[in-house]
Amino acid sequence: MLSVNKLSRGIPLKLFFTAPLLMLFIFIAVSIGVIAYLSSQYAATQFSQQLAFQVSKRTHEQLDLLVSVPQTILNNSVKAVENGLVDLQSEAELIRYLVMQISNSPYITFVAIGLANGQYLAINRHHTTGQLSLLSSYHASDLRRTRYSLQANGLKGESLEVLDEFDATHRPWFTQALSKGAMTWYPVYQYASGEGFGIGVSAPVFSNSGELQAVVAVDFGLSLVSSYLQSLQLGTAMTVFTVGPRGNIIAASKPESDLTADDVNRLIPASESNNPLIRAAAKQMAVYTGKEQLSFEVDGQDFLLNVAEYRDPLGLDFKTVVLIPKGDLLSSLDKYLYNALWLILLAITLGALLALLLSRRLIKPIEAMHRYADQLALGKEGNAKLPESEVYELNGLILSFKLMANNMAASFSQLEFKALQDAATLQQFSLDAMDRQQRTERQRSALAQLVLDDAVAQGDGQAFIRNLTRITADALICQRVSVWMMSDVGEKMHCVALHDGENIDLKEEIILTQVEYPQYFAAIAKHGWICANNALTDSATIEFADLYLKPLGISAMLDAGILIAGKVVGIICLEHVGGARQWQPDEEAFVAAAAAVLAQVISVAQQKQAERSSKEHAEHTQTILNSVVDGIITMDSDGQIVSLNPAAIKLFGGKESDYLGCHVTLMLSAILTDPQRIAENYFPSPGKVPLLGVLRELDAVQLNGSIFAIELALSVITRQGKFVYIATVRDISERKRLERLKNEFVSTVSHELRTPLTSITGAIGLVKSGKLGVLSEKADQLVTVAYKNCQNLTLLVNDLLDFEKISAGKMIFDMQPEWVLPMLQKAIEANKVMASQKHISLQLNVQNEDCKICVDAHRLMQVLSNFLSNAIKFSPETTTVQINLSVQDQQARIAIIDCGPGIAESFHGKIFQRFSQADSSDSRAIGGTGLGLAISKELVNGMQGEIGFESVAGQGATFYCCFAIV
Repeated sequence: MLSVNKLSRGIPLKLFFTAPLLMLFIFIAVSIGVIAYLSSQYAATQFSQQLAFQVSKRTHEQLDLLVSVPQTILNNSVKAVENGLVDLQSEAELIRYLVMQISNSPYITFVAIGLANGQYLAINRHHTTGQLSLLSSYHASDLRRTRYSLQANGLKGESLEVLDEFDATHRPWFTQALSKGAMTWYPVYQYASGEGFGIGVSAPVFSNSGELQAVVAVDFGLSLVSSYLQSLQLGTAMTVFTVGPRGNIIAASKPESDLTADDVNRLIPASESNNPLIRAAAKQMAVYTGKEQLSFEVDGQDFLLNVAEYRDPLGLDFKTVVLIPKGDLLSSLDKYLYNALWLILLAITLGALLALLLSRRLIKPIEAMHRYADQLALGKEGNAKLPESEVYELNGLILSFKLMANNMAASFSQLEFKALQDAATLQQFSLDAMDRQQRTERQRSALAQLVLDDAVAQGDGQAFIRNLTRITADALICQRVSVWMMSDVGEKMHCVALHDGENIDLKEEIILTQVEYPQYFAAIAKHGWICANNALTDSATIEFADLYLKPLGISAMLDAGILIAGKVVGIICLEHVGGARQWQPDEEAFVAAAAAVLAQVISVAQQKQAERSSKEHAEHTQTILNSVVDGIITMDSDGQIVSLNPAAIKLFGGKESDYLGCHVTLMLSAILTDPQRIAENYFPSPGKVPLLGVLRELDAVQLNGSIFAIELALSVITRQGKFVYIATVRDISERKRLERLKNEFVSTVSHELRTPLTSITGAIGLVKSGKLGVLSEKADQLVTVAYKNCQNLTLLVNDLLDFEKISAGKMIFDMQPEWVLPMLQKAIEANKVMASQKHISLQLNVQNEDCKICVDAHRLMQVLSNFLSNAIKFSPETTTVQINLSVQDQQARIAIIDCGPGIAESFHGKIFQRFSQADSSDSRAIGGTGLGLAISKELVNGMQGEIGFESVAGQGATFYCCFAIV
């Protein structure tokens, strides 16, 4: 009889069972530790990059906000000057405008306007107290600035201090704008108080003729950027700073005292910072390419360096540097890693104990079975020979049960085969059911994420699309998921999002065209759906096989159309990479549901955009209508009034409700309300269209019955398939009155005054000559005064008639080449008597005697006589009036220089206007019509010349005219 004691060869079952299990535990523990360490390093790097990106992004968004404010103010100011909304000659108007701009923008510290002559006006906000003050050299002859306080109503207050001379044309913001010829940023500068720095944007303003009118500048304090960085919750070890193009630190998350030990407030380069971390970062930036994250060591501590560039179209170029201590990121990961290793070691120990316990519990029943089987087997066939095993306990078990198996094999063979089949079937069924349940759970969870995504409520289609590709890929375990949008015509589609393991930023646009893939586009257009289990052979996708599917290893494709209003506007495309795949019905249903959700998001986004655009357009249009000074009336095709703007209501009186629904003829004088005339000429009526685009002058009637003259223009637009007529109305009553007065005055001068005045002048001249007898001394004085007054009145009449001819375009110029010097000598001779009466000498200074110009000699003599007579009248007795002739740039310049009181700056803009005379007691004491300079300007312009003047109050005046040399 066989005994257990005789089976002594082989390895004990305890050791055979425990050793491999223990080695497996150790291998798994070591593998997990290595993977955890590598994963922590990778996670730390990825987290630091994302953290740096978010910090840089938020910093740049803050910069966008800060720089947009001065750009907006500058654009508004430039347009205001160009369109004449702000008078550059009015200091009070400029102050009110600039105060309004800076008051509405708390970020702004400085708004200024500098003129081409160096004059300057600025509103300054103190960077710490926020107090506004005015700096102005606007009317200072020596360009010396004065600081003023500002009153509550925005007007200039009392003088606070007088500063040094300040020529605006030499300032960086002025020269930078002129060199660029457009809006541009000027360099960072230090505040005059020495506390803080600012940067700004400036732009030149040119007149229609291309002459420089002014340069406008707006800036803000860089302390705002530093304050923002310091407000970010970055921790004590993380450092963020921003540098300019020259490497100077313009903002930092650290206080200024942590950056430099200098007592002088100045911009410091990052390489000179008192902070060793920033100095080390500056050295790394010198070799930084911007393509990867840099790691460097400072004082035994590792840091990660990230640099993000910030540029705008106007030339602003900053870099934001983010320094992250690597040790802080890894410390918590290392802590959890150490805890995980201790847990793994504990698991190994427990595993070993468990293996020993199991081996002991398994061996005991095996030994019992061995003894029982040995007895049973020896009772039937005691001499059975069995192969030996390495495990001595199993040798007896094998021997015993082998004997039993031989006896029971025949009876259990069929049962065993059937049991194996049933087990295999049950296992496959269980795996399929588990797989379906897992897919269903994933799909249900994914759809819930899509429906509850914040992007759905916000209508943010792009963010939702990126989330959809990631969630769909995870739910269906598909390697590649992308979203494509159709063009309006449907001849091409472009990829808007691609997930290939992670969302990929599409740096280049990917486009599919119908010309290249006609079968694919036809299948999408016809079915809105493609299910290709074998994409390499399917008729709808075979076009992609060689160039796309095979290189990427794609074997199956599932495309679901995005339908909006029954039209395919895009597709969701799933691409399986690897072996064959059979798309399941539940997977197809999930993709269809995802496409429906995406269609809803796109529709909501389009609807919100349309609503925003419509609202903004309506508000913009209404603002324009409310601000237009002309009356605007809209009416339907029957002439019924639909709306009136405030100017129209003010023009006609009453309220808007008094006119709505009434026929527009209610506003016309009774003489124009004949239906036939209105239907054919002026306003719309049923079945007839009025004449459009023609400017008419009509008589209108106000609600109180008053009749006044208007100028009317009619246009038409189409709204919702119906014509809407727009009438623009302007009150021209004052213009008509002035034209009537002018015509009556000119007619009176021409017919009632000139002819008798000529006779009177001739008669008095005859009496004065003594041909009618010798007059007494007193009578001669009276006749002389009367004769001079008649001559002055004749000059006035001639001036008025000349100006009327010029205004009516009836003045004819006989242009001929003339020598300049003889005409100057003739003009001096004609005014010598007038000069001698005041003992004034006329001095002629000629630079070039051989100078010829093309002019009307008679009209030029009229201009020169006007210049000379004015110079003589306004110069004190016994002084000298100079007549200068110079040549420069092929231009002959004739200048008359007097020694009079000069012209006040406030009167410069009116000097060439009709009937203009300086408002001072001296000027009123001197006779004149106020038409001479206005006529002279028209005459010079008519002869293709240039006229102008130069004067400073109290220092005389220079009037000149220039003509091209022939």
